[in-house]
Amino acid sequence: MELSQLEYFVAVCETGSFSKAAEQKYLTQQALSKSMQKLSAELNVPLFLHEGRKIKPSDYGSWLLPKAKEMLRYRERIIRSIEEMRNQKFDCFRIGFMYGSYGTLKKYIEFPLSVFETKYPSVSVQLSEHENEELVEYLQRGELEAAYSINVIPSLWLEAKELYREPNCALISSGHPLASKSGLLMQELAGIWFIYQAGIPGLEEMAGSIHDRYQGKVRKKDYSSFTSIVDEVRKGQGYTIASRSFLEQFNLENLTILPIIDFEPVCYQLLFPKELEKLPQTARDMIRDMCELKR
Repeated sequence: MELSQLEYFVAVCETGSFSKAAEQKYLTQQALSKSMQKLSAELNVPLFLHEGRKIKPSDYGSWLLPKAKEMLRYRERIIRSIEEMRNQKFDCFRIGFMYGSYGTLKKYIEFPLSVFETKYPSVSVQLSEHENEELVEYLQRGELEAAYSINVIPSLWLEAKELYREPNCALISSGHPLASKSGLLMQELAGIWFIYQAGIPGLEEMAGSIHDRYQGKVRKKDYSSFTSIVDEVRKGQGYTIASRSFLEQFNLENLTILPIIDFEPVCYQLLFPKELEKLPQTARDMIRDMCELKR
């Protein structure tokens, strides 16, 4: 099996046509078809189904498609790293962080940057905000060198260095009877609506846990910002959950933050690839510095 075959296979799947894929890859249709026949014969399974003039992947092809894309991305990473090593040029270190987390992680982000200015003057640092799941995806694709995130499970290729932990807290109206307590159990919140923002990764899982494990009531809101959730809580419409440092970024007038004793804490992490040797030397050094620097 050759990487070029996987490249042509992906092109056919994405265009739905042998002729369009051949044109895209600057091949004759006959050459591309022959390559796909060879790949199918080598794997001993049909890779495509014909629906009129449209081509779509078979069940085997659907299974192969994401694997093929992953291998091609890995090839691009190797090529890029080799080029950088050959040219001895690495001029942009890319760090991602989760939407809304900059205030909480400010000291962990800004302190290394101040060190990098002196230690790596020829390297610019690019910061960008992403969803939690996107951070992992961009790291795997080599589009970020490092990322700050929360509660990510390490994998065979991903390192997750814990920075610190803090309890998840409930934000409730100061007029609610529970507001006088110093801490809460999740069961005490079961009769109150948990309000969360639609489209934020991790909150769907949290809402599911509250509903299934604690028989809690959940309500999803299509708001564009967490401030609207805070306003709902202030009106006594329910409660929401986040870390104290995150909640303290908002106007907390007539609101109370209470730690939840029996709920999973928030773990803030620095993410980076385990196989640092595949990165340019300067990127490796900068990641190691981020791990060692303490504010």
